[in-house]
Amino acid sequence: MINPKNKRVQVTLPGETVELLESLSNRYNKSNSEIVKWAINVLAAKKNHNFIIKLREQEEKIQEETSEDPGEEILDFFEGR
Repeated sequence: MINPKNKRVQVTLPGETVELLESLSNRYNKSNSEIVKWAINVLAAKKNHNFIIKLREQEEKIQEETSEDPGEEILDFFEGR
C-alpha cells in the first residue's frame, strides 16, 4: 500500500511498457506521471463499473425469484389430488 503522505513512488516497467508510456506521453504532450495517473483512473472506473453491473444482475435475479405468483404453486399442489 502506498502511504498518502509519500508523494513520490518509483515504478520499474518492462521495456515494451516504457515504449508505450513514452509514446502516449509524446502524443498527448503530458508527463509520464500524468499518463500513469490517467491509466490508474481508467482501471478504477472499470472496476467500479463491473462491480455495479454485478450488483444489478444480482438484484434482477432476486426480483425474478420473488416475482413468481404464489397462487400458481398452491394450484399445482392441489391439482394432483
